[in-house]
Amino acid sequence: MFIRSIPLISAALALALGSAAMARDLTDMIGRTVTVPDEIATVATHGSVPVINGFVMATGNGDKIASNLPPRFINSGRWVYQTVFAPQIPDSPQIHDAEGNPDLEAILTLGPDMALTFARDVADLLEANGIPTVVLRVQTPDDVKAAVALLGEMFGNDTIGADYAAWFDGTLAEVESRLAAAPARPKVLYLNPGNMTQPHLVAEWWITAAGGDSVTNDGRK
Repeated sequence: MFIRSIPLISAALALALGSAAMARDLTDMIGRTVTVPDEIATVATHGSVPVINGFVMATGNGDKIASNLPPRFINSGRWVYQTVFAPQIPDSPQIHDAEGNPDLEAILTLGPDMALTFARDVADLLEANGIPTVVLRVQTPDDVKAAVALLGEMFGNDTIGADYAAWFDGTLAEVESRLAAAPARPKVLYLNPGNMTQPHLVAEWWITAAGGDSVTNDGRK
């Protein structure tokens, strides 16, 4: 009887090992541990959706974006290239309300394999409802490269991070070399006129990298 049971035991072990391989853990950009499936066919993005979508597209996975732009981005007319790189976006479900908040019922109906956001509270809400969610945090050039590397790992491509970092650094170096012969840097004010704030810390380095002198760049971290 023991000999006869060996194939059954082997089959059970194989099944168990196969199931265990279906998920893996990643650490997102705020230190959360997220269990993600090995195969990711659909991704929902929340919050600053065009920016997050851009990171997904940078890894070559724009076709996996399964949600539409929030209404405020659709109506602005500024994000037409989102549909060039991911033509399915306009026909994808709307998972935000008119104010841009996540529509939980629509998200659960969509049932994406993964979700991406910049907001911890959104991630906690979706995780509590069974949707694994990675939080991105992008404020510096190193963060940009780290975000692409993290998403590459999430999608199962461990080399895209290094490839992207090389391209990113090379592009900035070329821009810097051309700016060396440019005249004085123009002063630049980047702000949200609604509340008179500079809304993105990341703008302090992108303005400088592009050849400008940000008037709000006072060394803040």
